Amino acid sequence: MKLSALGTALIVSSILAGGCSTNRGAEEFGFYRETFQQTRSASDAILDRLAVTERRLWRNCVNVLEIDDPLDCEALVRGQTPFKPDQALYLVSAGDPPATAAFRRAIAAVGAYTEALNALASGQSADVVSGQVGRIVDIAAAAATAVAPPAAAGAGITAAISGVNAHVRAFRAPARGAIGFVARAEFRDQLLANGETMKAALKGVRDATPEIFAAFRGHAILTIGRGGDLEARADAIEETRVLLANWVILLDAADRALDAALAAAAGEGDGGVSGLIAAGQLLTMAAEETRRALAGGVE
Repeated sequence: MKLSALGTALIVSSILAGGCSTNRGAEEFGFYRETFQQTRSASDAILDRLAVTERRLWRNCVNVLEIDDPLDCEALVRGQTPFKPDQALYLVSAGDPPATAAFRRAIAAVGAYTEALNALASGQSADVVSGQVGRIVDIAAAAATAVAPPAAAGAGITAAISGVNAHVRAFRAPARGAIGFVARAEFRDQLLANGETMKAALKGVRDATPEIFAAFRGHAILTIGRGGDLEARADAIEETRVLLANWVILLDAADRALDAALAAAAGEGDGGVSGLIAAGQLLTMAAEETRRALAGGVE
């Protein structure tokens, strides 16, 4: 994690921000949109890895008796075990298992929210803006009908899933219809009212990283084996720790960038618009550090 590099990027971007705003902020919003796409891309790569880990951990370490310690593989019941419908998402490769799905929905919702803000700022058509809002509505509906994980998944991860899903479900879509003049301003205000909800969804993913780390750690123990190379296992766990640390920094940068976007969309002077440049520069640097950590991470 190159925190000094991130700090330097923030200073440089703050200098650049001074003379880079436009009257409507369309260019700045476009830059912010592009930088958040990097956040989503890096997050998806981590979540793809988590999906594999979550399934493998469940298949190997949660038995028919739903033992308290999901890593106590010695307690696994030998022989045939009954099929449990609520475990189906762990057993198929289509889609994501519960935790991965919840976190991916949250990132996707914030991504669509970013697209909606950008569409408003750049004066795009009502259909385009409403289309992005519709994506968030669909994601919120999926969160509302998501299957809860079995009790054996553990209280920590269950609480994290529930919290993230609740934040996504809390999105309130602006009234649909023609978005023009006064109606467009009202639509914007209703959309901005969801800002704290979207920030809470991001924070929910960030705060779930200890549970995500525990899953990756368990996967490393299973993959390398309890009697295997202890040094290799320790290296794998440490690589995961660094990867998630970079992701946390990236999510924090995304949160600050969203603050800047909300301020700009609310018309809070030149500071709100120019702040998008500073936030976007920091977000780009954080995304690059996360990609580097991914390149050296565990499989």
